[in-house]
Amino acid sequence: MKRAFCAMVWLFVVACGGDQDREAALKKEIEQLKTERVEIAAVEKAKAEVAAVEARLEAARQENTAKQASLADLEKKRDVRRRAASSERERTAKLGTEKAQALEQAKQAVEAAQQLDQKIAHAQARALWARDQLALFAHEIQPEDAAWATTRRLAALREFVARTHKEWGDDPELSDSAAELESVGGADHAAAEKARAVAGRLSARFSRIYELPSAEEIAAQRARRMQPAAAAAAQNTPESEPAAEPGAAASKPPATPDATASGDAPATPGAGVGGDAPPTP
Repeated sequence: MKRAFCAMVWLFVVACGGDQDREAALKKEIEQLKTERVEIAAVEKAKAEVAAVEARLEAARQENTAKQASLADLEKKRDVRRRAASSERERTAKLGTEKAQALEQAKQAVEAAQQLDQKIAHAQARALWARDQLALFAHEIQPEDAAWATTRRLAALREFVARTHKEWGDDPELSDSAAELESVGGADHAAAEKARAVAGRLSARFSRIYELPSAEEIAAQRARRMQPAAAAAAQNTPESEPAAEPGAAASKPPATPDATASGDAPATPGAGVGGDAPPTP
């Protein structure tokens, strides 16, 4: 502004003086001032742009500071989640180990239970066989039998009770019964009655201790097991059969009287229930 004012004053002086040289110099200076004025405007524009850039930079700096402050919170949350994930992995690994141990223990328990069931089943089978043999002795020894028969059966009973006592050595009743049978002398009516009483008592003891089923219960169980087979056989049987030709019945061989309804041989007395062989100890 000062330069513009000076230029105007200079023009006024030149106009008043009328000097041509001074007029030319003044014009030259005016042109120079115009050029400088344009440069000043560019500088002002640049300053304004710099100010705007600085303002944006300050805003960005403030935004960065705010983000850094929030970043600290995010890092804290990240660390918490990392610790939680690490704890969860450790807990999962521990649970996997405990699960494997529990499965192994359960497997061992099942195997032990199966072995125990097998032992119990074997012991019950042996006890069932011994119970039935003792019941057979109690039935076969009769007071009115001949002396030689009573003597023979008493000897067989003593031998059987002795063998049973060896297998069930921790049963005091078997020990007492064996001693009682050894004390029985002769083959008279009293000896037969005493032997029958011992055999019946031991048979009942085996049934009570091992919770053995009675003969009727065994027969009912066997009948229930045979029902599906009988039903299947009935379904496979044709509803109607063609009439036999004359003389065909005479050509059929007669049924054997010793065979049972199922075709099996009759059970031998003294064997296990149903004619089965006694289970081995």
